[in-house]
Amino acid sequence: MRKGFTLSELLLSLVIIGVVATLTIPVLLNNVHNKTFVSQIKNMSATIEQLAQDQLIMHHTRDLSDTDFGDPETLVSDKNFLIVKLCSSANDAITNCWKTKSGVSNQVKYKNIKGSTYDNSLPSLSTARAGKSAILKNGATIKYMLASTTGASGITSNEVGYFVIDINGPKKPNILGRDLFGFFVTKKGKVVGGGVETPSHASNAGYLKTHCTGADNNNSIKVREAWCYEKLVADSWEMEY
Repeated sequence: MRKGFTLSELLLSLVIIGVVATLTIPVLLNNVHNKTFVSQIKNMSATIEQLAQDQLIMHHTRDLSDTDFGDPETLVSDKNFLIVKLCSSANDAITNCWKTKSGVSNQVKYKNIKGSTYDNSLPSLSTARAGKSAILKNGATIKYMLASTTGASGITSNEVGYFVIDINGPKKPNILGRDLFGFFVTKKGKVVGGGVETPSHASNAGYLKTHCTGADNNNSIKVREAWCYEKLVADSWEMEY
């Protein structure tokens, strides 16, 4: 006589499989999404660093401020990026590129890792911060401004500009450190994070954690998007948060 599973045993097995799947699939999907975000911001930073090096060669200079990087209007153009929409003014930027302006259709509201609202205190997207915004063909929304206009402390004469990037535009999750990052570009054409040209992640992991993944909304010390970029680099391009 052959032995087999009873109907009750089969149903119990299916229930167990269902419970395991319910617990593990969201985690697996989250890991996949995070790896995608990391890959996208890594590619963006590499692309911009290559653009910076090309500009140095093209303009026969060792100072990136003598190139298109010295003027946001010139840099963020069809000449240097594949652009779907170019926002003509600061108000146009927060209305139609970043969509953070209150009252706009499908308004984007950024949050930090802890879930606290972050968009209202994004100094880099403020209309008071001069720069140029655009939506790129790859789906990213970018803003470029001169480093001196970011309002961040710790800026030296070696930094020419600053990028803030949402790698998938208005699509969710719209979270600082997930799809929203920033980085500085030095006059020598190097991309650097919140520690600017002298990274501090080697000796100050706590500072990185506070200014990237902390629940506070105090942006007066640093531009926090850049600290999230630096944390990502410090963690060997792994989202360990």
